[in-house]
Amino acid sequence: MELKSVVEELFCCFGGGPMNEQELREAIDQTKEKIYQIKSQIEFTDDSQERLRLKRKLKELQYKQLWHLDQLG
Repeated sequence: MELKSVVEELFCCFGGGPMNEQELREAIDQTKEKIYQIKSQIEFTDDSQERLRLKRKLKELQYKQLWHLDQLG
């Protein structure tokens, strides 16, 4: 996921306005699923470069998840 797409999703979601509670909950669920997928990919990859790339993506998704939770809370 590119930084631009993360920023766009975080600040310009759903018509440019702030996310409502339902949208935040949906984003949290989607991000959680992506995190599980990445963790699984990390577990089964043998390529060290790919593992590093996946770990960076995992951290990015975890930060995104924290942001969503903070907005909800």
